Amino acid sequence: MRTPEEQLVDASLEIGKALLLAGGEVTRVEDTITRILHAYGMREIGVFTITSLIEVTACTPDGDEIVKARRIAGSYATDLDRVERLNALSREICAQCPPPQTLAARIEAIRRPRTEAAWISYAGAVLTACSFAVFFVIGLTCMKPYFYAQTSDAVIAQQGIQYLSVCCIFSLGIFTQTMGEKLLAATGRTQLSMISQLVGAVVNIILDPIFIFGYCGQALSGTTGAAVATVIGQFCGAGMTLYFNTRKNPDIQISFKGFRPSAKAIGRIYTVGLPSIAMQCVGSLMTFGMNLILMAFSATAVAVFGVYFKLQSFVFIIGYNYGARRPDRVKKTIKLSVCYAEGIMLVGFCIFQFAPGLVLSIFAASDAMLAIGIPAMRIICLHFLLAGVSIVLSSVFQALGNGVFSLIVSVCRQLFVLLPAAWLLAQTGSVNNVWWAFLIAEVVSILMSLAFYARINKTTIAPLYH
Repeated sequence: MRTPEEQLVDASLEIGKALLLAGGEVTRVEDTITRILHAYGMREIGVFTITSLIEVTACTPDGDEIVKARRIAGSYATDLDRVERLNALSREICAQCPPPQTLAARIEAIRRPRTEAAWISYAGAVLTACSFAVFFVIGLTCMKPYFYAQTSDAVIAQQGIQYLSVCCIFSLGIFTQTMGEKLLAATGRTQLSMISQLVGAVVNIILDPIFIFGYCGQALSGTTGAAVATVIGQFCGAGMTLYFNTRKNPDIQISFKGFRPSAKAIGRIYTVGLPSIAMQCVGSLMTFGMNLILMAFSATAVAVFGVYFKLQSFVFIIGYNYGARRPDRVKKTIKLSVCYAEGIMLVGFCIFQFAPGLVLSIFAASDAMLAIGIPAMRIICLHFLLAGVSIVLSSVFQALGNGVFSLIVSVCRQLFVLLPAAWLLAQTGSVNNVWWAFLIAEVVSILMSLAFYARINKTTIAPLYH
């Protein structure tokens, strides 16, 4: 039969193991085990930890030596919530010294997947279906007035209507993919989330020329074909997220048996999600406003902005995905993410700055588009050099439950700085001056992001290390 001291050492090893599997760093594990054993009067404590093994030596108050080791086997996944709960338990143990035989159940309760996560995933699935229903109706009824508000060219409007109608009517794929990716990311499996996103994007890229150039029939060619390729890519990405969540994510058990909609769960989802929804809306409003400003110059200026927006979105998506690495420490994660993002943005800057004509030629640019587009690309890409920091900090704010900070930065950048600055610069009569609004907006964005990060670091990140 194990002595109370042996039970204590076993419990401290289990806490250390759970910390490692949840993304805790080695030094945190060693410090936690040492503090727990010291609180119970253990002496000559030695803790050695690597990612696959924890070894503890200690002497009891009576002078007996205990040597124990624990092999670390399991799935590693960053789970800051579980790390915080384990830290809270270790602090309670050090303060109150409960009987060692009671600790195993407490540790197991933290290690077990929380039923709350399952109920939230059920509520998310219901909201996904409701959101799809809303956009299905929008796709059937709102496309025509939306496009004719921005252009009087019937050909352009018709192509836009065809594309967006297909995307909205068959938007179940993108909603399912988004929900699945968020479940993976929320349970620490960001790499699987990134794979799902990449699969959808690659399928879309492969199918685009097949459908657009009519290899699947005239009815599915052109703009309609591009929309069909997009939708198929989204459904492929959705399929990957469903596979990963059902087969590779033990924290999520997808079953609707006994499920009842929970107002509390839905409320929590929207508390976190509304800032993200609003940020997406802000981007659309910014694009709409920029189109109206540029229409005063020419339809070609609007086309140049559309080309730039597609290209910069690709660069920014890569920057976001590189932020999905899982180093052991939160601050190290942020630093590495900034380095990766800035490196990618630097590559994007070089391409836009030194080969803008080559990039525009991909879109069969006319001489008029090249005349406007080349200086536009060279001016706009200057803000890439600052954007890497803003990208990562925006993700940090959302990941740490402060999505409202991301929303404030996004709204100020795109609505309160970018659009007013673009309008004022447009009054000079030169379309080239309008593009400087992007750099002005990025400077404001990074200053606000750094201020918010300083607050997050003080109130949320720093306490995790105590």
